Amino acid sequence: MEVTTQRSLCRLRSCRLGTSDGLIITIKKKIKWMDSMSELDKKHKKENVEMLEEAKNALSLKADIDFRGHRRFAEPGGIMDFGED
Repeated sequence: MEVTTQRSLCRLRSCRLGTSDGLIITIKKKIKWMDSMSELDKKHKKENVEMLEEAKNALSLKADIDFRGHRRFAEPGGIMDFGED
């Protein structure tokens, strides 16, 4: 009976060891997946920041052009005179 109990304990330990190994492999895969998602998130944020900066620069350039264009046609006092000359 004692031999059967020892064999049963060995099988149980072996089963638990296999389960532990499986869990370790699963955890490692999840960590690797999370790292890759983190890298993708960083890349996506960087792209968004770059696009935002490009949009800001384009709007700033447009505002500068609009401002210079209005000055060209404005009266010295800043008010346009639409009356007849």
